[in-house]
Amino acid sequence: MKKVIGSEALNKWQKEKIKEVAEKPAPFFRVKKSIIKNDMEGLNPTQRLIGICIYAYYNPEKGYSWPSWKDQQKFCGVSENTIQRNLPTVLKHLNIRKEKVPGRNNRYYVS
Repeated sequence: MKKVIGSEALNKWQKEKIKEVAEKPAPFFRVKKSIIKNDMEGLNPTQRLIGICIYAYYNPEKGYSWPSWKDQQKFCGVSENTIQRNLPTVLKHLNIRKEKVPGRNNRYYVS
């Protein structure tokens, strides 16, 4: 026998699910083909991943990207040392400005 859920209980459950989904980060993001094809030409695969990671964490409302070292490590599948070694090349090549924020993640301004 099917269990019938009252409209009030279902409504509450729906609201909770919507709130739960809204709080999770989106599982996808968009990077323009031209960025990967043209702008990233000359970067090695690791450097491309680091660049894509910065674009993935970009917040258009705030105007910057803010991935932590751990976020970048997880996203790219490489060590923090590898990211630190390749990041200056990526920033220069993609014309991204880095701002150090004391006690917080760096901010990356994508132009």
